[in-house]
Amino acid sequence: MTDREAHSIEGLPDCDGEVTCYTVGHTYSRMVATVEHPNYQYKKFGPVTKITICTDLPGLHCSMERAKVFDESGLVFEAPVATLGGIHYMNS
Repeated sequence: MTDREAHSIEGLPDCDGEVTCYTVGHTYSRMVATVEHPNYQYKKFGPVTKITICTDLPGLHCSMERAKVFDESGLVFEAPVATLGGIHYMNS
């Protein structure tokens, strides 16, 4: 199976109800701790340059798929497609 490009992906809500979203061409927020602020705070990164959906390792009943998100620095997020809330594909 070949890799497919997506326009955006959405995760599932976490314990606080927050949903992680990545969209090509847009910045994204991530919780980080710094020396100045040891408590986690949201910080903006990006923009997202590419989102790919690719074949992962073989699963129990079939080959699984994995979503990968890239920005200018490289790979910033990856997850099995089954753990995502939604994928929005690019129109060809």
